[in-house]
Amino acid sequence: MHVNINNGYDAWSIYNTYTTYSNQPGRDAQISNGAALRLVDSIDGLAQLRSVTSAANSSIIYSFDGDWGNDPFWAATTGYAPYDYFQSDNRTRRTLAEDLRIIGDPSRALFGRLRWLAGIYALRLTESDSQVFAWDAYDAGPGGTPGAGTSGLNSQFGATNVALYGSLDADFGKRTIVSGGLRLEQRVADYSDSADVQTPFPRETNHMIGGNLSWTRNAGDGEHLYATLARGYKGGGFNIGSGILSEQREFGPEALWSIETGLKYAHADSPLELQTDVFYMRRQNMQVYLSEQLQQNNPLNYVFYTQNASNGENYGFEGEALYQLNSRLDLSGSLSLLRTRYLNVTGLFAGLDINGRAQPFAPGYKLAAAAEYHAPNGWFARVDASALDSFYYYTSDAQTSRAYNLENVRIGCKRGGWTTSLWVRNLLDTRYAQQGFYFGLIPPNFPNQSFLQLGDPRQIGITVNYELKPSGR
Repeated sequence: MHVNINNGYDAWSIYNTYTTYSNQPGRDAQISNGAALRLVDSIDGLAQLRSVTSAANSSIIYSFDGDWGNDPFWAATTGYAPYDYFQSDNRTRRTLAEDLRIIGDPSRALFGRLRWLAGIYALRLTESDSQVFAWDAYDAGPGGTPGAGTSGLNSQFGATNVALYGSLDADFGKRTIVSGGLRLEQRVADYSDSADVQTPFPRETNHMIGGNLSWTRNAGDGEHLYATLARGYKGGGFNIGSGILSEQREFGPEALWSIETGLKYAHADSPLELQTDVFYMRRQNMQVYLSEQLQQNNPLNYVFYTQNASNGENYGFEGEALYQLNSRLDLSGSLSLLRTRYLNVTGLFAGLDINGRAQPFAPGYKLAAAAEYHAPNGWFARVDASALDSFYYYTSDAQTSRAYNLENVRIGCKRGGWTTSLWVRNLLDTRYAQQGFYFGLIPPNFPNQSFLQLGDPRQIGITVNYELKPSGR
C-alpha cells in the first residue's frame, strides 16, 4: 500500500464566512507505506491456523495559520500589527502488528454444536513529533512590547498492546445461534518530550476486558431477530504540551456496556427491505475532550486535552428501509434518534455545569430520504434529502450548532461501461456549521467569541466513470 496525500489547510474564517484572510495557509499532508502478509494452514483437519502480519510507516505534516489573518488586515480592522502566528507539526508514525488465530473446523464442532476460535493479537506503535511555533506580534516581547521568535516541542510516544481473545458459536435448532466472545488486553505506553526533562511522564499500564453475548434467530420469510450484550473499552493516554498541568498529563481507560436488539427483514419476493434496532449504552470513566486558552493574546496557546469524567449514558433508535415501488423506482429512508447525557459529574468537571447535559457531537435526530429512478434506456435520476438536529461542539463550553437540512440531486446516463452524471450537492446552498470553538482571537482585547467551520456550500459537478469488464478467462 502506498498513499500520498498533499492538501492545503485553510479552513477557518475570522467572520464565520467562506472567505479566509490567512497569509500563511497550512498543509495537511501524509505519505504512508504499508504491507500485510496473510498465511493460512490446516492442522490435520481439526482447525485452521491463520496469521496476518502488517506493518506501516507514515510521515504526516499538519500546519496552520494561528491568527487566521495577515498584517495589513489586522492593521486596517483593529489598528494592531504585526499580529502573526504559525504552527507546524511533523510526525512520524510506525506500527507493527500480528494477529494469530486458530479456527475450529465447523464440520467437527465441539459436542456437535460449538464452533470455536482463539487468538492472540500484538501491536507495537511508535510515534515521534516535532512541533514548531512561530510568532511576530506587536505585544509578544518583554512587557508587551513587539517581539518575534520561535519555540518547539519534540516528543516521543510508544505503546505495546497484547490481547488474548476467543469466541464460541452454538446452534440451538436450525434457526437460533447463541454467540459469546471474550478479549483480555494489556496496554503499556510511554511518553516523553523536551518540555518535561526534569519531570518525565510516568509509564501508563492499562488492563482491559471486553466481550459480548449475542442471540440471533432466523424467524423465517427473510426475518432475522437479534439481541446483544457487550462490553467494550478504549485505552488511556497522555496529553502533550508544555502548558498542560501535571495533574492533567494522563487520562485513564474508558469502559462501555451496551445492550442492543433489533430486526432485519429482506425477502426475495418482497419489495421491502427493513432494519431497525434500539440500544442502550453506559459509559464508565468516560474520556472527555476539553479545550482551554492558556494565554489570551496567543492563539497558539489554545490547547486540547482529554480527561476522565464520571459516567455517561446513550440510548436511542435506528431504522432504515428500502422499498422498490416498481422496476424503475426505489424509495429509501433512515431515521436515528439519540439521547446522551453526562452522569454523576465530579472533580475537574463539576464547575462546567454539565451534569445531565448532552455529550458533544450527539445530535438528537438524523433523517434521510431518497428517491431513485432508472429508465430502461440507461438514464437515471436521484433526489435525496437529509436533516440533522443541533448538537454541542465541546464539553468545555455551551456552544451548539443549529439544526439544518441538505438536499442533493443527481441525473445521468449509463451506456455499456460508461456512466456520466451531473450532480448538485447542497442544492439550496444551506449555510451550516460542522465545528465550533469559543476563544479570544481578535486584538487588542481578545474577547471570547464563537468561531465556526462551515460545511461545503452548493457544489455542481460532472462525473464520468468507465468500468473495465472482466475478461472472463
